[in-house]
Amino acid sequence: MAVTTTVGAPGTDPDPSVAPAPGTRPTTASTAPPATAPVTTAPIPETTAAPTSTATTGTTGTPQPTTIPSNTIGATRLASQPDTMPLAATSGTPRVRQLRNGAVVAEYTNLGAGGPFTRTHAWNVTQPGDVFEVYPAVYEGPGQYPWIGPLPNNAADYNAGIFQRPTNITIRGVTVNGRRPVVKLGTTADYNILGHGMIEINGVDGLVFENIDIDGTGGTVVDRAGFYVTDSSNVTLRNSRVHGFQTSQHNGVFGAGANSGYLHLDNVRLYENGGWDGPAHNVYVNAGDIDPNFTLTLTNSWSSAVNVGHLFKSRAQVTMLDGNLLEGTDAPAGWDCAESFGLDVPNGGRITVTNNVFVKAKPGGCANGVALRYGAEGMDPARAHSVVIDHNTFIARSPVGDDSGHRNVPIRFYYPALVPGSAGSPAVPVRVTANRFEGFVTADLDPASNYRGDNFIDIPGTLG
Repeated sequence: MAVTTTVGAPGTDPDPSVAPAPGTRPTTASTAPPATAPVTTAPIPETTAAPTSTATTGTTGTPQPTTIPSNTIGATRLASQPDTMPLAATSGTPRVRQLRNGAVVAEYTNLGAGGPFTRTHAWNVTQPGDVFEVYPAVYEGPGQYPWIGPLPNNAADYNAGIFQRPTNITIRGVTVNGRRPVVKLGTTADYNILGHGMIEINGVDGLVFENIDIDGTGGTVVDRAGFYVTDSSNVTLRNSRVHGFQTSQHNGVFGAGANSGYLHLDNVRLYENGGWDGPAHNVYVNAGDIDPNFTLTLTNSWSSAVNVGHLFKSRAQVTMLDGNLLEGTDAPAGWDCAESFGLDVPNGGRITVTNNVFVKAKPGGCANGVALRYGAEGMDPARAHSVVIDHNTFIARSPVGDDSGHRNVPIRFYYPALVPGSAGSPAVPVRVTANRFEGFVTADLDPASNYRGDNFIDIPGTLG
């Protein structure tokens, strides 16, 4: 079906003679990030009742747990997830429309340098509420990798060091005939993104990036991730595939320090990322340096097939997963191993993990056999800690994770591993209830590796 477009007046290019010199980043003057609602740190009640909220998002934009009847054991979501998102474009002419209050104000052929998201030698073109529609095409190579961050409005602001942070903007892929845009990593470096991430979010207060594939297959010119977020608040990545960055041995999604508010991943398909650089992971997000309530959420998503690293690693102060499939796999041909951990929250914090399916298979000798690990690299004394792990299903497709016979384990706390509440364990309120376990072998394991919480169903597997 043909697409009819009404094009507004084109944007004007700034005079490069007065724009910032290449590589310079004067001090940003901007409004403070939106405040986040406080997160309760009260002790968790010892009850098997499921969370009661059915809201999709809370006051801070972060999701609330799925409501599950308290007499249900395990997750209600399926142990498989068909990918029904539109296919990535294989051809087409790059085209980006900028809308303000529903009217087109500019149109571009580049998504990055020379387009709306240019890092240097450019003026700010955004206003709060702007929407950028990205049409189906392959956005690859210099000029197509966006840097989204503060810019001056004009020469006077530049000279005064006044830079505007993009605020509450949306970058949305348009689907035409079942195809949507894809940003694809190539082999030619692009100065616009500094090499950190193919898509670099660097100083934004409110961003939704949705319905665009992020593909690193065959690419090399990135040193950290496909989707890189730093010094930003309230960022949402939605309805996207992030994959292929194992070619360059990097993360799919990476959050650096200084983030605040929330980073929310919703209906994101993550696969074939990771590698020995770090190692790298499908998702790796650090703590927020300036926000003690910085929140990382994953909802309605599917993470699998990561090379060496983890399916999801969070150092955020608050971590929430609801309705996801974290699917470990056997090591594919040519990989040393598949995922090390499913969910890893190494520094503790407040976690809520509900209605997820965790799968362990036989990832290989350089991996670990734990589906969910908490607090194993040391509990950060500067943050509050609490744990809710309710109504999840843990599946072992193999009783062991490697040819040496190391067992797969569903949940493990701390290092050395301890049963929550036992002698020597940190004083952390922990609720682990109404979970289902299938295929794990419990014989001859220590109590910490066999920990199941309460009100659970355990269908053990067998060796051999």
